[in-house]
Amino acid sequence: MNRQTLFITLLVACAVQARMISQDNHEQVSGFSCCPETYVFNSATLACECPASLPFVDASGRCINCPAGAHFDTTQKQCLTCPSNTVWNTTSLQCNCPANLPYLNASNVCVSCFSPSFWNPNSRTCVTCPVSYVADVPNLRCVCPSTANYTNSDNVCVSCNLPGRWNPNTRVCVTCPPGFEFDNVNYACVCPANAPFLNSNQICVACNYPNYWNATSRTCLSCPQDTHYDNSTRRC
Repeated sequence: MNRQTLFITLLVACAVQARMISQDNHEQVSGFSCCPETYVFNSATLACECPASLPFVDASGRCINCPAGAHFDTTQKQCLTCPSNTVWNTTSLQCNCPANLPYLNASNVCVSCFSPSFWNPNSRTCVTCPVSYVADVPNLRCVCPSTANYTNSDNVCVSCNLPGRWNPNTRVCVTCPPGFEFDNVNYACVCPANAPFLNSNQICVACNYPNYWNATSRTCLSCPQDTHYDNSTRRC
């Protein structure tokens, strides 16, 4: 017979004996107990239970009660006094931050984050975004708003409205001069296909046949009478 079986057998025998004594005397026998210290015997259930005055079972298995201001933690199985500015949560049976100070920071102090700040549970701090940024709370970061979605060289969010184009290399908004268009590959203002040549006055022009473009003089020239321009030799 193992120890557990022996204990149960003795407990049942003791319970039966207690009930017989109680029935013979028509009352509970004072001082009779088969139970461990701090427990009382329930003759109706034939079980040892904590009395109403000691309703909790601690980590050592003893029945205890918590002093005024303390609460029993069912996880640690001990009486705890909530730290300053925390309150006892009757649902989770733990010390939690109150509703008006819902976050526990890195110093274990309950705090609140006021808009536009937001709570970062990883760093356990309130994050305030820099000027011109907005909070991306789901991703726990500060980002540029949709109305100013580019970051310049000073790390300030700016907008780049048409006809401006954003240059990610220089991090500035480029507005091309009249007659030019923006090259989204090289991020530069260039002459358009219908006026592909840049003359000496920095104006985009076209050279229509029979005229031809002279890159040296940066002008459109005409061949002498009875001649034409040969593109392969680039001569008249």
